[in-house]
Amino acid sequence: CDPAVFTYAGRKDKGADTMQYITVPQVQFQNLFFASRRGEALPFELGDPVGVQAPLTWGALEGNWFKLTFVGDSRIIGHTKHDEVLAKIRDSGFVNFFGLQRFGVPRFNSPIVGQYLEKGDVLEAVVAILIGLCPKGRDWARLKLQAGALRSVYDTLGTGYEAHEMRLLLARAEKQSGDSIDWKRAISQNQWATYVHSWHSLLWNYLVQFRVSELGVRPLLGDLVINGPG
Repeated sequence: CDPAVFTYAGRKDKGADTMQYITVPQVQFQNLFFASRRGEALPFELGDPVGVQAPLTWGALEGNWFKLTFVGDSRIIGHTKHDEVLAKIRDSGFVNFFGLQRFGVPRFNSPIVGQYLEKGDVLEAVVAILIGLCPKGRDWARLKLQAGALRSVYDTLGTGYEAHEMRLLLARAEKQSGDSIDWKRAISQNQWATYVHSWHSLLWNYLVQFRVSELGVRPLLGDLVINGPG
């Protein structure tokens, strides 16, 4: 079954064990259903099908509701101030800052890497990625990359997904012909977008924090106001 026939509203949990609605043409669904009945292994479990008029599209998240359950010291959770804060959130909303899902762990410097990429300093961006992976330090890594000694950097990397991605990056750089390395070509499009989006998200956090602290949350002239869910 071609993966392109599956459509869904959100992509953030694509690496997780999750449950969400998907749409698929009837013929393909029947093929999957009968394959499941025959005992063939599928990478997902089929729920109860419902007929719909149109496929889902990215961002169609009107039904993206969830419940929060507070656990902890009953003296805090049961305090009247706790209820007052929740009532304020219910009535006034809250600022949905970008968090660790967008930035990753601090040692990989994702926003800083994105800043270097946007400035066009791609070599320094690669060095910034290596800070969290290369035990010999930033200056050593920069000198080796500038000298074209990529294999020595390659061999210092540890294990894990991030180290694997960096090895792929170094391998792409090593395959280039010519006297100098075009590091922009070595970074995959997905990596580039991930790091730049991380940098933009950090800027957004700072701008919104300044806006709220200086001007509050009431709409001002020029604001884009969205009514209702979404």
